[in-house]
Amino acid sequence: MYTCEIGNILRKHDINYHMYADDVQVYLSFDPKLEGDAERAVTRISSCIDEISDWMTRNKLKLNHEKTEFFIASSTHNSIFIKDISITIGNSVILPSSTIKNLGVVFDSTMSMTDHVKSTIKTVNFHLRNIYRIRRFITVDSCHHLVRSLILSRLDYANSSLYGISAKDMKKLQTLQNRAARIVFRSNRRVPSAPLLRELHWLPVNARIIFKLMLFAFKSFNEHLPAYLADLLIQYIPRRSNLRSGDDAHLLNIPRTSRAAGDKAFHAAAPRLWNHLPAHIRQCNTIQSFKKSLKFHLFPKY
Repeated sequence: MYTCEIGNILRKHDINYHMYADDVQVYLSFDPKLEGDAERAVTRISSCIDEISDWMTRNKLKLNHEKTEFFIASSTHNSIFIKDISITIGNSVILPSSTIKNLGVVFDSTMSMTDHVKSTIKTVNFHLRNIYRIRRFITVDSCHHLVRSLILSRLDYANSSLYGISAKDMKKLQTLQNRAARIVFRSNRRVPSAPLLRELHWLPVNARIIFKLMLFAFKSFNEHLPAYLADLLIQYIPRRSNLRSGDDAHLLNIPRTSRAAGDKAFHAAAPRLWNHLPAHIRQCNTIQSFKKSLKFHLFPKY
């Protein structure tokens, strides 16, 4: 309640934002090929932050310049048009960061998610080593619970943002899951991982990402999804209902994207994957039945 005035300042400058307890994120888009558009975006951001800083001073608060980060995300093609951009706040000049962490997810300037994968690998390997050290002292069931809590939870966290990552990065994440399965059963590295994953009822990493996206899509039909995500998914409405079956009520509109990178975005990826699901899965009535049917559908047929 005390800091809600910041939202009014941001809206006055027509800048999008996310606000948390002690953290404010502001963002906008610009066309790097359009002359002067980047400079105008920087000016808007700087003016807005200066006004926020003045408001904080009047209310006996202080904007922490040292913790303020500035980040530019673009495609590799557009990055060549972005040069010498910085933001000035008071007497501080802030240069763009190559990566930025948002709620535990590491974003890089080209949105390849490679740095997030590296961060996940480092954290998961730390826990896998510790579990391996105590594995002989605990039962299979206890180890299974431990791995789900410390390993799978980290592989699943924000994994919907990993859709479309490179095959190399996907293989690295799958290797972690395979290693975790071998630790549960105390198997050596020469044992095939596929039968172990099936016995544990673990979906592979790529399937877990699709599972998360499809769960969001299902919740959008049942109004269980936050508005900022639900608004990105538009239900498909046929022009002539007599030419389509009643199944059209459970389809999503697939937007057109100008580049391959756009196909990875949630608003494009989720509808495309959703429309390819069998009709009986899309028409499930409850979350429980949907999860069960979807998991059976996504499980590899070894």
